[in-house]
Amino acid sequence: MDTAFQEIMNHLNDCVQQVSTELDRITREIAKLENLRGDQTERLSREGNDIHLQKQLEETDEKIAQLKQKRQAIQTEAARQIREYRLDAEKYRDERIRDLKNLYEKYAEERDALRDEVIPELEEEIRDLSGKKKNLDSQLLTLTSEINDLSRFTIEIPDME
Repeated sequence: MDTAFQEIMNHLNDCVQQVSTELDRITREIAKLENLRGDQTERLSREGNDIHLQKQLEETDEKIAQLKQKRQAIQTEAARQIREYRLDAEKYRDERIRDLKNLYEKYAEERDALRDEVIPELEEEIRDLSGKKKNLDSQLLTLTSEINDLSRFTIEIPDME
């Protein structure tokens, strides 16, 4: 897999992991506060209308509401980032596919040209050169024969004495 594409996917996975961790932390904090609110509500119903306890309950409710808003904001931002990473990954993937298809077409055209034009021309040239070689082999054989004949021929000069 392409390294740039892998980096995009790694960023996406890191983002998801960080957001999940943060959301889990906030959810645990909300659960603690909701348990506290339950305890405060129970104490308030037992002890009656205690202003201090009522104020603690309201503060707990505000903290819970703030944490829920924070969690929602994180989820919204994470969804936006994840969409952005996904779109980047899809865009890169589509560009890479387009580039590879273009390269494929180029190689296919080159292969077809070799198969349809260059190789047949070279095969014809090989046949022509093979014929020329045979002709030259024949001429060399003839010349070798003539050389051998002439080498065996002795020129005798009569002695003039």
